[in-house]
Amino acid sequence: MGVPGKMGRERARAFNSFFVIKLFPEALKGGGRRRSDLIEMFCLRCREKVQLDEKDVSKETTAKGRPMLRAKCPKCGAKMTKFVK
Repeated sequence: MGVPGKMGRERARAFNSFFVIKLFPEALKGGGRRRSDLIEMFCLRCREKVQLDEKDVSKETTAKGRPMLRAKCPKCGAKMTKFVK
């Protein structure tokens, strides 16, 4: 058993998802922008995080085979690269 007054991990997850659906019903319908559609990258020229659509990001690999994402910063136009697993 857990600590009294604390929720278990599974129960907390179910509790949170219930309220997300209750507060944001459009998330269930597939309408609007989902978090999975946006990719967050860091622009070195602007020095801030930028959120981009999946369609604006190209998935490539390095010469050694390491996967990465490439995009242009929408604010300043600089090239951005992010290594992924």
